[in-house]
Amino acid sequence: MRSSAHAQNPEPQLEKILQFFRFKKIEKHIRKNAKLLDIGCGFSAPLLTRFSPQIRLGVGIDIAVGVTSDKQISLIKSDLNSPLPLEDSFFDIVTSLATLEHLENPQLLINEIFRVLKPHGTLLLTTPTKWSKPVLETLSYKLKLISIQEISDHKQYFDSSSLKELCDNAGFSGFKHHYFQFFMNNFAIAKK
Repeated sequence: MRSSAHAQNPEPQLEKILQFFRFKKIEKHIRKNAKLLDIGCGFSAPLLTRFSPQIRLGVGIDIAVGVTSDKQISLIKSDLNSPLPLEDSFFDIVTSLATLEHLENPQLLINEIFRVLKPHGTLLLTTPTKWSKPVLETLSYKLKLISIQEISDHKQYFDSSSLKELCDNAGFSGFKHHYFQFFMNNFAIAKK
């Protein structure tokens, strides 16, 4: 899992650009007045900050979190390799953007997401594809355009079938998937 020291350090510029595109990918799926949980929110919870004006409540969870002055947003420090310290069937939407690849047991997290989602709730997920590994390693290790620490922490990469299997095993009934950024990233939507 990402280190707490890295979470507080400024990200390389390309990281911010990639983050922007992930946010654009999900924005039309963030319903007004939703209760939103962002898994792997990062130290300053940029996704929750961006969508704060349109959501009712935002909760971010990560291994290291800062403090927010936004009354609609709560941040929780927790290891994502463990059960989530959250109640059952509470959230309308759960986002997990560029997080699953950092986990030892991604099935545990997908099961926990299913548990905390309300009936008919939505999971919005992005994660690098298997084909992105050499590209990400070149961008980080050789060109230093993205975080070396983040890429070296990747435990595994995914494709449509491996993500569908995780979601099916957790109990999700609906699953849509497509690749984006030249097949370097997965975007999945799963419905409870």
